[in-house]
Amino acid sequence: MPGKLQPVTFRDDARFHHLSTEAEVSRAWEAYNLPASGFVHVAASQLATLGLEPNKNVKEGMENVYMISAFHSLHCLQSIHKTFARLRANATAAANGTAPQDAFHAAHCFDYLRQSLLCAGDMALEGPDSNPEAGESRLRGWGVEHQCRSWDSLVEWRDSHSVS
Repeated sequence: MPGKLQPVTFRDDARFHHLSTEAEVSRAWEAYNLPASGFVHVAASQLATLGLEPNKNVKEGMENVYMISAFHSLHCLQSIHKTFARLRANATAAANGTAPQDAFHAAHCFDYLRQSLLCAGDMALEGPDSNPEAGESRLRGWGVEHQCRSWDSLVEWRDSHSVS
């Protein structure tokens, strides 16, 4: 599977700044083609190697379809971003108690989180939930093992290199 680490410098991305309507947010996210671009097919011969169970119920008429976790994460962030744009469009700072600087900071965080997710590029393959709640998507991503950096190791390194 692809996914080698490579150095990437985060840059301010103007495409994701000062988006005040849901339509503007949708246009900014179009390049990622979410969630469609995150679905992949895994050959039956590769399932055991990847530790996956066969499935038939993610995409109708197709077997062994999974979603790459990084794309699922981006889809979720896009959804939150659209909700934020709707709320922002329907409320003034005075009405909802949000100062303009708070809104500016939240907009920055959306862009930063988007770039963080792209950087991490989690390649875990997500199959369907065996017992989804009524009316819920069968593909929610829960119960899937991911290969992650050790948080404890990160904290240890941070602590050993602390400037305080």
